[in-house]
Amino acid sequence: AEPGVVSQRLAQPGERVSIDARVVEIVDLTRLEFEATLSAADSVDVRVGQVFEARIAIDARAPVRDLVFAIAYEKSRLSLIRRSEGEFVRQPGVRAEYGIDEPSDGYVGVVFRAVDGSFATGAGNVVVLEFEALRPGASRIELRDVKSVAAGGEPNRNVIVTHATVTIH
Repeated sequence: AEPGVVSQRLAQPGERVSIDARVVEIVDLTRLEFEATLSAADSVDVRVGQVFEARIAIDARAPVRDLVFAIAYEKSRLSLIRRSEGEFVRQPGVRAEYGIDEPSDGYVGVVFRAVDGSFATGAGNVVVLEFEALRPGASRIELRDVKSVAAGGEPNRNVIVTHATVTIH
């Protein structure tokens, strides 16, 4: 059997339930996927001066207590206009510390830390970045140094990362 953890208790101890009732929900501990995607309204081909969104999404079948990663992009071709938190880090019932920092042009650091024994699971955007295309060429929007810690404190080792590339005309 695959390793798992109880993510939701649907019945209380001693409670009577029907024979086909779900009692707990168990999440798969084997997979954590990160993906950099461009907004659906925009194609991967943009024009100089065009503004577009890049969304950093996660599909966390493994519980996430801590998540730290960096986003790198070609600063001579793209200008970061705005950054905001995604719905993954605002899950109901998950108390967390969250930060987005841009210590240098072309590099954005993201930190999510669930506190008080909570953890996040599921799919959603971790961060949404809004860029302006500056000059022609290609820029990869790359996820780097992805580190994730599961609810029990052990590293999430099965992390799959997908990058995006934008071409500017």
